[in-house]
Amino acid sequence: MITVNKAASIYDAIERIAATPSKIEKEAMVKAVGSLPLFMKVARAAYDPFVTYGIKPPSTKTPGIAPGGNTLDEEMPWKVLGQLAERTLTGNKARDVVQRVIDLLDDPSSELFRRILRKDLRAGFTGGTINRVFPKTLAEYPYMRCSLPDKSDMAKWDWSVGIISQEKADGMFCNVNKDFAGSIWLTTRQGSPIPLDNLLPLELAIQIIIKPDTQTHGELTVYRDRLVLPREVGNGMLNSVIQGGTLDEGCTVRFDAWDQIPLSAVVPKGKYDVRYRTRLTELIKQVAAATASEPNLAASLKVIPTRIVKSKAEAYEHYRELLKRGREGTIDKHPDTPWKDGTSKGQVKLKLEADVDLEVVNIIPGTIGTKNEGRPGSLECRTSCGGLSVNVTIKNEEMREAVEADPDAWPGNIMTVRSNSVMAPTAVGGLHSLFLGRFIEIVPREKEVADTLEQVFDQFRNAVEAV
Repeated sequence: MITVNKAASIYDAIERIAATPSKIEKEAMVKAVGSLPLFMKVARAAYDPFVTYGIKPPSTKTPGIAPGGNTLDEEMPWKVLGQLAERTLTGNKARDVVQRVIDLLDDPSSELFRRILRKDLRAGFTGGTINRVFPKTLAEYPYMRCSLPDKSDMAKWDWSVGIISQEKADGMFCNVNKDFAGSIWLTTRQGSPIPLDNLLPLELAIQIIIKPDTQTHGELTVYRDRLVLPREVGNGMLNSVIQGGTLDEGCTVRFDAWDQIPLSAVVPKGKYDVRYRTRLTELIKQVAAATASEPNLAASLKVIPTRIVKSKAEAYEHYRELLKRGREGTIDKHPDTPWKDGTSKGQVKLKLEADVDLEVVNIIPGTIGTKNEGRPGSLECRTSCGGLSVNVTIKNEEMREAVEADPDAWPGNIMTVRSNSVMAPTAVGGLHSLFLGRFIEIVPREKEVADTLEQVFDQFRNAVEAV
């Protein structure tokens, strides 16, 4: 009787998904292979945000050991994973058992086993991909969102107690997780793993600074020559790291932390009632104690710049200062705010917006594989000087039908586009763009010329002054 190595088939499928650049094609392949029970078992083990293993796996088999013949089709490796997750297997014994399992498994299964332990299948898809294809397969990762001023309790705050105003970092949100055993794993807002293999200075800083059994919240930013890179450039590198790539030569990563909670609170609808001022003070003490003796650690991990403000006017002055320095804005937090999974009215995001007038120059088709494939997807809009170009998503189905019905009528129109900032070109000779540009209205015909790039910059400068 011939035995089919299902694990080898799963490994081959994951490698094919990893080699596919298209997000749409990846999701289609995940859907196809998701009918195999072993694939879903592997995916859940790797991407369930509430299952961790507390150990960093060895990168190789024991030297001199013959290739193993066991596979993930068998119960043995899953029993070990369960013991690791339940923490009935820890410490040196856990390391010895894990090494033994890897030695006993054949090459495809041993590699999958290692990837499960790292919480990263290295396939270019995440737990979010699994949930898009197979809804509610994995639990959603907890995250405390900010409110906008008009949706917050800001109007009720007693400013005299001292409101905490923090710089809004212009990078990628990150959870730094560290368990009792000292194992470290980083996750995105959605719970997707961020590999530490190419972030070794940051891993060392976390190991020395951050106390065990905690999740620390903050932002990853990328630096070159001690200067922070624009969000679109830095986050592009970080996304490459998530996919198994490396940072560009000469670049480093810093984690700016602003909150810390126990790992036990990291559950759906979780809450941690300790007030924010206390949580922040404890975090500041951790970082200060470690960097006092090892100052170099500060290049990799710091507490986010913070100011205490005693009035709404002071809060907006801090916001204005940061905007003038080219920063994104501020987050204001009431000192008594607990942490919770969901939107908090106790922390408020101040954000700049400005409207600019741009000319429609082209209709961009919808992305292949989406519901708008073969239909208008967005409008390419430019300044009159040609120095800025941005694709603005068509607002709704009514507008899409109008573009579809008379496509020749749209180029040449002037549109008002609202955005949060101007993005610098990503390549030499490239064009500026807008961050989160969205359609507001068609400008009346009496305005026949779009704004220039300089006028766009003026609009944002005026918006800063008006805050």
